[in-house]
Amino acid sequence: MKSYIKNTLLAGLLLASATACTDLNVDIKSTYTSYPTSEIATEAKLADLYYGFRGALGRRYTEAAWLSSDEFAAVTYGGNWYDAGNYVHSTLHMTNPDDAHIDWYGDITGVITKCNQAIVDLGGDEAADEAIAEVLAMRAFYHFILMDMFGNTPVLDHVLDSDEAIDRSPRADVAAFIEDDLLRAINSGGLSETVDASTYGKPTKWMAEALLVKLYLNWVVYTTSDVADYEPTLTNSKLDDAVSYCDDIINSGNFDLSDSYRDKFMPDNGYQIKDFIYAMPYDNSTATGMTYARFQYWPKFNNDGADGTGLLGVTISKNAGGIFTVTPEAADRFSLDSYVNAPTITTSPTLQDILDERGREFFSEMWRRNDLIRFGQFENDWGLKHVVNPNAATETWRRIFPIPTSVMNSNTNWTQNTGY
Repeated sequence: MKSYIKNTLLAGLLLASATACTDLNVDIKSTYTSYPTSEIATEAKLADLYYGFRGALGRRYTEAAWLSSDEFAAVTYGGNWYDAGNYVHSTLHMTNPDDAHIDWYGDITGVITKCNQAIVDLGGDEAADEAIAEVLAMRAFYHFILMDMFGNTPVLDHVLDSDEAIDRSPRADVAAFIEDDLLRAINSGGLSETVDASTYGKPTKWMAEALLVKLYLNWVVYTTSDVADYEPTLTNSKLDDAVSYCDDIINSGNFDLSDSYRDKFMPDNGYQIKDFIYAMPYDNSTATGMTYARFQYWPKFNNDGADGTGLLGVTISKNAGGIFTVTPEAADRFSLDSYVNAPTITTSPTLQDILDERGREFFSEMWRRNDLIRFGQFENDWGLKHVVNPNAATETWRRIFPIPTSVMNSNTNWTQNTGY
């Protein structure tokens, strides 16, 4: 059998060589002058866009979002995790432009460029919104991350020339651009409404609507001319729209809270988890990068004390650091009067009740910082923040992060965010 295969392969190679050598005037009909329009070709073009945030999400973005909220504090436990203050600076609201936890700006702009190139390949200005709906949703997603964390950012709506200088747009303009991309994607009909293995980790109609809700919830935060002047008493004209899209997502029947908390984060989770609207899939071979987990799990969780596996029944990487510690304030939100059996609310919830409940429901999902800003509590005291850095109580400009030094060095026409 092996000999037969080898002989057949050799014959095939000889035939190809003979054809190539004797017929040099072949009329070429297979060279593409534009990107192929087949479903497989389109899927290949878009695959890199779905997970372009995996690297930054896997560590640095998480550090900035988690540690600047009241969910986690960075504690070295006598180890060597100080890293020039990278972790503790975010915890204490003392971030500076050289901190590693904000040094992922270029990762996001890079994948936005890939989004714009995909639009060009799929037809450019002539492409129907339906054909590029997924790209529009992902481009909006990446712009949202930059705008939410850094304030004024460039609106990257085309592939830049190599020598093209670009300016930062006002935050309100970026928010409007994100809204436009999402509405184009949603209204085009080009986003799938299916929730199964084929759409897991990809932008669906529900992902776009959920992102639009996030945008609308903090709309006034994003559109106030100076974030330092934002007050939670300001009127949000987008709240009715947010409610409408929430109703649409709920009424779809695709999502609920029926799965146990443990099941959501086990290795065999996936599209079947009804709580997931948009997920970033990871595994330990082809989709690595979930390095943020190493900072939550204490290395001793690897052992149950009898040489058996530890937490969750799995062996955790020896690189686990365990330096992200839940703050007392976050722990207290889960210490209810009747443990796993929360007390029934018998009166209309207050705004504080709603904020506290969101702190439980969305714990560790990188949304707490946004809620604290919207509710005007980002400057509140928790942990040791005000003990070490009393200025954090009044430095409202820290509601956005500084532009990383590396980015400022590459864009000398930019001005650093106020206060940094």
